[in-house]
Amino acid sequence: MVGQWERGAHAPRIQYHPAIIEFLGHDGWLVDRTLADRIYKWRARKGWSQARLGQQIGVSERTIGRWERGIEPTAPMRDRVERMLAGLSEAHALVAKAGRSARR
Repeated sequence: MVGQWERGAHAPRIQYHPAIIEFLGHDGWLVDRTLADRIYKWRARKGWSQARLGQQIGVSERTIGRWERGIEPTAPMRDRVERMLAGLSEAHALVAKAGRSARR
C-alpha cells in the first residue's frame, strides 16, 4: 500500500494518518487553503472519522462531509469550528516545538 500511496494510486485511510505524520515528522501533504481543507486536515491529524468529529461538535456525519466538500457552515457554527481548528493548531505547534527541542 505504501508504494501505491507514493505513486498517487491510493491515499492512506484517515485512521493511519497520525502514525504517518509521526513517522514523517510533518503533515505537508495535507493542504489547508480552505476551511474544508483545514477540517479534513484536523481529522487526519487525529485519525477521526467524519462521524466521530460530528459527534464531538454536535452535528451529523453528513454535515461534516458537506463542509469538507466546500459547503460553508452557518456563521455561529463556523466560529465554533474555527476555534476548534485554532486550538489544534496551537497544540500542534507546541508538540512540534517540543519535538525539535528533544532532538537537539
